[in-house]
Amino acid sequence: MLKQNFILVTISLLSFLSTNGQSLLPEFPIDSLTGKITYTNVVVIDSITEPTKLFSIAREWFAKSYNSSNHVIQMEDKENGKLIGRATIPVTYTGSFNTHWEGGYIDYTIALYFKQGRYKYEISDFIHHGTLVQGEKTPDGGPCENLLKTKKGFWSLPYKKTYLLYLIQMDEKTKELIIDLKSFVQLKVKEKPENGW
Repeated sequence: MLKQNFILVTISLLSFLSTNGQSLLPEFPIDSLTGKITYTNVVVIDSITEPTKLFSIAREWFAKSYNSSNHVIQMEDKENGKLIGRATIPVTYTGSFNTHWEGGYIDYTIALYFKQGRYKYEISDFIHHGTLVQGEKTPDGGPCENLLKTKKGFWSLPYKKTYLLYLIQMDEKTKELIIDLKSFVQLKVKEKPENGW
């Protein structure tokens, strides 16, 4: 479901950029201490008080949201209420004649912390890596905070069709991920246990 939504959002964004010829850069949440793009919030769940229950729900969300959650999860500490993973967002750029090409991927870290009746998510450490396109490698953009400062593209392509487009896709995908996480946890919290299945 996330993949289908991402494809639709990407197509919509590409259409918007190609028809309008301009776009607005999203306002990215920048952590005041680290200077990194960081999406974070504390979500209060009144109906569940046990951190271990929230941990189990989040672990299930990882399993259902990622193709291989075992490769994504880097740290799993149920006792201390901590799940940390590393995943990727595929990105595309617009080439000549508005053709769309794979632009590599953006790595990110997702960390979930659990306490009595609440959990916290932190999504950060976004780093762009290029990929091979027709025998040539698209440049690595590096930390996405750098892409905010760069105002030029690559291979004679403008910023709005390359790095800006990557940032927009990253922002949209991250917001989708957060919505999906919150919805899943909320649904599972309200779910009644099935006695005897």
